[in-house]
Amino acid sequence: MTGYGEPEVHEPYYESVQSQSKTTFKEQELFGGAFLIKQLPDTFRDISDFVPVGDNQEIFSDTNESNPAYSGNQLIIDILEKHESETADAIAAHFKELGNSQQAKDPLVLSQKIVKSEAPAEVAEICKNISVSGSSYSIHLLKGTQQVMPNKKQQGDRDFVTLLMCLFRFEEPYTTDLLVSLHIPDKHTMEEDDKAESGQSAAYKQYVELCEGDFKEMISSFTIKEASLKELLGMD
Repeated sequence: MTGYGEPEVHEPYYESVQSQSKTTFKEQELFGGAFLIKQLPDTFRDISDFVPVGDNQEIFSDTNESNPAYSGNQLIIDILEKHESETADAIAAHFKELGNSQQAKDPLVLSQKIVKSEAPAEVAEICKNISVSGSSYSIHLLKGTQQVMPNKKQQGDRDFVTLLMCLFRFEEPYTTDLLVSLHIPDKHTMEEDDKAESGQSAAYKQYVELCEGDFKEMISSFTIKEASLKELLGMD
């Protein structure tokens, strides 16, 4: 990925990013109450209230209007069949497939981490609310960037997007991947000549840091219970 210098940040714009730092949260049931996020930013709205969403997916869109340059974040939760990739490569494989589905250019994995249920103390540092005793599982974290074609367009300017991803991978008897991803597009455009700097401004980087804190809260409060998992997968 090509490195760029940071363009000048306009002061009012910088202040609008600063105003995002105090997030308030709400509880949100997922998949009819099978799962729960106890700490979802209260500006996130359920997309299914407006458009159809598949049974195996939940989508929430950030409707915060205090900073139009950065409204539009999306939180997507997918229940998927276990990906054929090895556990060590699982979340990177999902990152790649997501990029392929959006005609992404320059996908870049910035960091990733895996913890397994055999290390409960490490698991608890990420998520304290997993009650699944009948299966081993692993939690995968990834941060990456992609330049994607918005709204499945065939041509035009691409959006620079930072992706924060968490994969809960359950082994037998569930063999399920529960993928949580937060999409953070850089929708702010300054001067026409600065388009190449998309994703590189100090303001956007600061905003991503704030979103990382929110994402950590969301994942930490994610509640998964074995009975609910069985019911959701039709295993009762």
